[in-house]
Parts: sequence; C-alpha cells; structure tokens
Amino acid sequence: MERIIKIDLNDEFDLINNYDKNKISNNLLEYIIKESLYIKRNDTLKIIINNKCNTKINYKEMLTDAFKKEYKNNLKSHNKTNIMQLILLTIGIFFIFLSFQINNEIWKEIFLISGWVPIWEMIELELFNDVRDRKRKKILLKLIKSKIE
Repeated sequence: MERIIKIDLNDEFDLINNYDKNKISNNLLEYIIKESLYIKRNDTLKIIINNKCNTKINYKEMLTDAFKKEYKNNLKSHNKTNIMQLILLTIGIFFIFLSFQINNEIWKEIFLISGWVPIWEMIELELFNDVRDRKRKKILLKLIKSKIE
C-alpha cells in the first residue's frame, strides 16, 4: 500500500529555513517525520508537494538532502548514547568494586548504591532512547527512498 503525504507550499518560507536558504525548514521536516510515523513495513511512501508559490528552488533535492542529514545526525546521536552508556557502566562497576573493598558498613552501602545508580541509568538509556532512535532511523530510511513529486 502506498502512503501519501501532501504538502502545500504557499510561500517560499514554508520550504526553507528563515536564516539559511539552503536548508529545509525544521517545522516541515518534523511534520513529514510525524506524518510518516504510522507507515507499515511493506508500505511505500510518496510525498506530493503542491507548489503554489512557484519558486525555482529544487525542493526534491533539498528534501532528500535534509532526510540524509537528519539520518546522519540520528546516527551521531546514537553513537553518543553508546559512549555515555559505556561511561556509566564503567563508573557503576568501579563503585560496586569499591564497595566490596571497604569494611565500614555505611560506606559500603553508599558505594554500592552509588554503583547501581549509573548502571540503572545506562539500562534506561538502552531501553528508551535506543527504541526511539531505531524507530526514527527506520522512518528516515523510508523517507530517503520515498518518491517526491
């Protein structure tokens, strides 16, 4: 089944960023991503742009470039999250290791809790951010492959 997203361009500024004429508007990009959230795996995507303002801007190329840039930004964000998870895991293991080396019960409990907090934070990053990033990555890949008319 083919999913169609219709966009009406009444003004040149509906398409481009106010300050950078070579960049797609963030509002338009987020609108297209929101509209494509409910696409099923086997569906194809078609973006139809009704250009009422008759601009000479090559919006097809601009949209595909914007989708590719957003995909790269998503990958960078995922890599930063992975690095943060590794740091949190290392800190957590370090504090738990320290808790086993201390003889004082109060300090032992403080270091043990201080070790589990970053480990749980790492798990939370994996569970929530990774799922959201994977879904956005799939949507962006569909948008990159979509037909733009």
